[in-house]
Amino acid sequence: MKKPTKNELTVTLVVTVLVFLFNIIPNLIGDLHLWPMFFGSVFFFLLAHGDIKKIPYILTSGVVGILLTGLMYLGIGALTPVVGSPYATWICLGIVLVVVIIGGTALPFALNSIAFGFIVMTSAELSAGMKIAALSNAASYNIMAHCLEWILYLVIGGGIMCLICGGVMTGMKNALTKKALKKAAENVPPQDAVK
Repeated sequence: MKKPTKNELTVTLVVTVLVFLFNIIPNLIGDLHLWPMFFGSVFFFLLAHGDIKKIPYILTSGVVGILLTGLMYLGIGALTPVVGSPYATWICLGIVLVVVIIGGTALPFALNSIAFGFIVMTSAELSAGMKIAALSNAASYNIMAHCLEWILYLVIGGGIMCLICGGVMTGMKNALTKKALKKAAENVPPQDAVK
């Protein structure tokens, strides 16, 4: 494993602090479910390696994953009275998996591992929300309203966060590289001194 340079450590530290602040400050304001924003930044750094040009790819995949999950849960709700709960779940989950896996060959920009990651996380959030609603005797739990809220957090919050962190990361890398090149150029002996 290669030892990171001082420049790489500096960039990583600054971006880590930015991501931390982007995820903590809004939660201090209120009880917001900002997991899509954070999840978008995770994919931005892990899969896109901080490349700003890949932000639309991440956001599109995330939106598709959240929407597919919302539709899957609506399908489960509609099919459960007809075929029973486990069968409804298996049928709808099977359809979503086929769409992501087979559809990914035709639409890799939207149906991919990022969409699958968002499907998993959205399922966890919806399951938890529905259990809480049932325990508190809530009249209903609006699945698509939550999905649309999470899409907004992803697209607006996640998009802005990825742009800012990616821009800072790129700018710092460029500045630190120029500084290192300038320093290296200063240490090169003049041509007439080299024999």
